[in-house]
Amino acid sequence: MVNNIADVISVLDMNLRFTYVSPSIVGLRGYTAEEVINQTIEEVMTPESLQAVVGVFEEELKREADVTADPGRTRILEFQEYRKDGSVIWVENHLSFLRNDKQEPVGFIALSRDISDRKRAEEALKESKERLDLAMAVKNEGIWDWDLNTNATYFDDRYYTMVGYAPGEFTQNFASWEERVHPEDLPEAQSAIARYLNGQSSIFDIEFRFRRRDGSWMWIQGLAKVVKSNVDGTPLRIIGTHTDITERKRAELALRESEERFRVAQELSPDGFTILRPIYDAQERVVDFTWVYENATIARLNGTDPKAVVGRRLLELFPGHSGSQFLRAYQLVVESGEHCVFEADYCGESITKPTWFRIAVVPMGGDIAILAQDITDRKRAEEALRKSEENYRQLFDNSPAGIYQINFRTGKFLKANDVICEYLGCSQEEITSLSPYDFITQESQKLLLERLNKMAMGDKVPEDPEYEIVDKNGKRRWLKLNSHNYYDSEGLAGANVVAHDITARKQVEEQLQQTLESLRKAFGAIIQVMVSAVESRDPYTAGHQMRSADLVRAIATEMGFTQDRIEGVRMAGSIHDIGKLSIPAEILSKPTKLSEIEFSLIKEHARKGYEMLKNVESPWPLAEIVHQHHERMDGSGYPQKLKGEEILMEARILAVADVVEAMASHRPYRPGLGINTALDEIEKNRGIFYDKTVADACLRLFREKGFMLEGA
Repeated sequence: MVNNIADVISVLDMNLRFTYVSPSIVGLRGYTAEEVINQTIEEVMTPESLQAVVGVFEEELKREADVTADPGRTRILEFQEYRKDGSVIWVENHLSFLRNDKQEPVGFIALSRDISDRKRAEEALKESKERLDLAMAVKNEGIWDWDLNTNATYFDDRYYTMVGYAPGEFTQNFASWEERVHPEDLPEAQSAIARYLNGQSSIFDIEFRFRRRDGSWMWIQGLAKVVKSNVDGTPLRIIGTHTDITERKRAELALRESEERFRVAQELSPDGFTILRPIYDAQERVVDFTWVYENATIARLNGTDPKAVVGRRLLELFPGHSGSQFLRAYQLVVESGEHCVFEADYCGESITKPTWFRIAVVPMGGDIAILAQDITDRKRAEEALRKSEENYRQLFDNSPAGIYQINFRTGKFLKANDVICEYLGCSQEEITSLSPYDFITQESQKLLLERLNKMAMGDKVPEDPEYEIVDKNGKRRWLKLNSHNYYDSEGLAGANVVAHDITARKQVEEQLQQTLESLRKAFGAIIQVMVSAVESRDPYTAGHQMRSADLVRAIATEMGFTQDRIEGVRMAGSIHDIGKLSIPAEILSKPTKLSEIEFSLIKEHARKGYEMLKNVESPWPLAEIVHQHHERMDGSGYPQKLKGEEILMEARILAVADVVEAMASHRPYRPGLGINTALDEIEKNRGIFYDKTVADACLRLFREKGFMLEGA
């Protein structure tokens, strides 16, 4: 069946080599199936189409990493292929992956058909429509056709859209047009139409306002010609165009308003405005100028009276202009007829301190108009900016720290100083083709991604991030970055970054961390020795401490403690009864109820434990935790009668764990009461003896999460 269908079925491997082509390929490309199988993909497709196909191939391979991608997906592509006779055809291809038993892609299957005729028709239609739309849009005209016998009027689609209507939205007759002409313009428009149709006017050219669909008014120019008349010359049909001249009308109005504003503006302008008339010698050379007009600003600057200077000569009023750049510029404008703009400083006559001016000289009929703008402040600012930029350049080039600028849109360096080039092992010539991300290690890239995600979520992030880089020679170093964003007209553009090499500090920190880890292990060994010492005197107490420590760790984890803090409270739990080393063994293992005196000795173990641990160097407050583990929230505990927030949170956790384990486990003087009894005690006295948060966490562990005490 495959061999008999008109469409072509092809199978390609992952290297885009044909492994099967159906015989119908002859009708599509003129080649036999055997010939196509021996062709490369470059011989089949045009370069542009090959590039597109390779791009799709790469996209699909990337999508394979996405577990949510549909393995049976199909891509439909249109591209050009070569026929055997050298011609090029358009082909529509339906492409899907072929997969093995493990659903891994091993090739492609393609269903292809010739769409060249459709493509040519689409292109021809598109070009035709574009030409028509362009012509009408450029002319901004609508066409109308008026049958004077029936009064029926045809408006083309462009006519409707030009005035904001959908094609055919208002009735095609003369009355519809009259309804939309501005009431003030309608009588004159009707009169002009009548004069033209009666032969009193040889041309039809009217201008009027027309109401758009949204109620606003636009200006229309109507041009028309009679195209049909009866035997006596009476017009029967007239065809014309309506052109949108709103912008022209606005421009005319704006020009009139502008002329008035110009006159007022010149009087109020902070810039000087002068009109001069050239004076010629016998050889028709411009030797001086007569003062024609000056505005208030020039008069104030020159210390002159605008009325008194009219008719006076320029060099009479300002002898300092003789041979000056100003006079020469005025003469050149008159001689060339071209405008001139320049900047110059002047000091003389009434201008007693050096002042910079931006002068624009424009020919105006036989006169010249001069616009003088005081730019002294700008010149000073430019000089200050130049010095600032020079200082910045020296700082940039000579800074002991690395400085660079990155463009966020390209991800590449815009510039960098020599220190950055040294860090990265590259030259100044190379730097702008590189990206900082080319050098950041994978671990630091993860940190960077986490930082960007937090910033996107509005979370607070460290101001000065630290990243590890690998230069082009494989050398690693740590950099601490301080960056400030910069913006352009399109928004956030990039950042200016200062990078400090903190490799030495990082190495010291790593060594310190190793030392701390060694100390931590040593401290753990000391704790284990203490546990063993307790165990040697009282196996019951030792087992109680270890089970309590396990429960303490679970509660602290449930409450969201940091790992370091969890380790500290676990350590405290494993030695919380170390003070019992000071209590006679016969009391600890007594199988009967303790006397009051014996119990008072037992109660001393919290204080004794504190005394034993208070001078032990530790990263955690072990001595205080041990001291407080029998305190209660209502102040009924011992030995210090602390209450509420006076008790360390770690001690509150240990208090709950101590009670649960003690009640659930066997003792020399009684059998275990069971875990349910212990939990009932915690629940009953939640918020009285025991911290509410700790009690809730403990109850969740046992009742909801299946926690169990080992050996209880």
